Amino acid sequence: MEIISNSYLSLYIEKINSELFKYNEKLIERPQIIAANKMDLPSAQENLDKIKSIYEAKGIKVCPISAATNTGLDELLSETAKILENNKDTLIFEENYEEYQGVKRSYLSA
Repeated sequence: MEIISNSYLSLYIEKINSELFKYNEKLIERPQIIAANKMDLPSAQENLDKIKSIYEAKGIKVCPISAATNTGLDELLSETAKILENNKDTLIFEENYEEYQGVKRSYLSA
């Protein structure tokens, strides 16, 4: 998620969550991380503070990163690892999804 403009960030995040919910209602209950990209740009810190105040209050970790300068990526990976470690019992891999099994079977029988 680019952090350069605050005007639509909340709408983007809500749209992503809406799409996740439509796909599978249980996905919205899973832990989330927002990777706030483009932190190397001048207006990014102000927008980051706003996003953090909204989403960290909801329990969603916001990790500032810059793909251009490779900063913040270690923290993002570390936070992702923590979430995976703390939620081992709820992890579902593609092979566990019934939909995937059906696709896999039809692909192999063709």
